[in-house]
Amino acid sequence: MKRANGFTFIEVLAVSALISVIVLTAASLLYAASDTYVKSEDSTDIRQNVRGAMEAITQDIKRTNDSNKIRAGSGRLYVGDNNYFFTARKNCISMNGNEGQELADRIGGFAFSVDGRKVNITITGIDGFSLNNIIYLLK
Repeated sequence: MKRANGFTFIEVLAVSALISVIVLTAASLLYAASDTYVKSEDSTDIRQNVRGAMEAITQDIKRTNDSNKIRAGSGRLYVGDNNYFFTARKNCISMNGNEGQELADRIGGFAFSVDGRKVNITITGIDGFSLNNIIYLLK
């Protein structure tokens, strides 16, 4: 008996199932790669914010470099005419009161202490990345 041209229902069903598995696997891989990329970008952004805030505060302290003009109080780090503080509600470090100057966002914590000529600063991002810096003042 001669076979008619075309595909049987079983063959079409098998090929459809195989194509579906391939497409779903590719979509899953694409989603996973996209998710990893977004998380990596977020992590990089947070780390840049933490480093930028630490650099700005450290440079301000080094420029001032006078233990009489650097103090901590009321949740603020006072450096000369500037003051730095953490706003948990907005996850940011701001400077100079409520003038809207956000120094860095996506910050999880900002701790500091002034002990004579030693200033200790710790800044933590919302992802847990943390930097600590100890600055010794000359005068």
